[in-house]
Amino acid sequence: MVETQAVAMGGPKDNKKKYAVLFSKKAYAVPASDVLLLPQKSNPVASAEALGALLSTKAPDKWKPYCQHGFLALLQGHEGTAPYTTFEVPGFEDEWRILRPISKVVADRIFPKIHEKVLEDIKEKKIPKPTNDRQEARVDIYKWNSTENLKDKNQLSPEVNKWPEITAAEEALHSCSIAPQSQKRKKGDGTDKGAREDEETVKIRKVPKCEQVKVEVGPKGTYSIVEYEGIVHIINGAAMAEADAEEANNENDI
Repeated sequence: MVETQAVAMGGPKDNKKKYAVLFSKKAYAVPASDVLLLPQKSNPVASAEALGALLSTKAPDKWKPYCQHGFLALLQGHEGTAPYTTFEVPGFEDEWRILRPISKVVADRIFPKIHEKVLEDIKEKKIPKPTNDRQEARVDIYKWNSTENLKDKNQLSPEVNKWPEITAAEEALHSCSIAPQSQKRKKGDGTDKGAREDEETVKIRKVPKCEQVKVEVGPKGTYSIVEYEGIVHIINGAAMAEADAEEANNENDI
């Protein structure tokens, strides 16, 4: 596609590539005007399975090692600002290009403590003292909190902010991450044949196929719809945030 505006790029000077945000099964470039900070380096992850396992959790202690100084990005949109990070996986040369949003629950929990550590490292000269705006931004990003910077949404929406889509015709950009297989609920002592549908799916399938079901959702961009195996799955961002908060509260203090 022909870009009408400059977009965020990274990589070697002689082979720059677009950064991308994945949203609703699509990939979007990020306008340079909406970039407040790009990562200085990417987090190494051992495998596609390990990346998938990390992306499937919102546990602060799991994400903390991947939110250290120099590894974060900060983007802005109509909704506010949001922190991101990137990963690199052996054998998948383009994984580093995908900017991954850091959950509000995670950022609110771990950023203050990382900020303290960064300031301490600067004082002890383990990290160079910032001498320009970009270096200052790498330290100040840990002042970010959801109450002041992303109060009403769970993440930035590329669709709402009209970020340019990276189409399949232009470039096939996909993540290598492999999500963990969901655990199926089995009946009895395990001697029954085949895996059983989980309890949630069983409840859903009890709704008559001919019946109309109305579901209250928020504004466009706060929910997504996925169809699979004859079921329409509506993912509500607000409900996910509540679940993330509950999961975080169940984790040990960092």
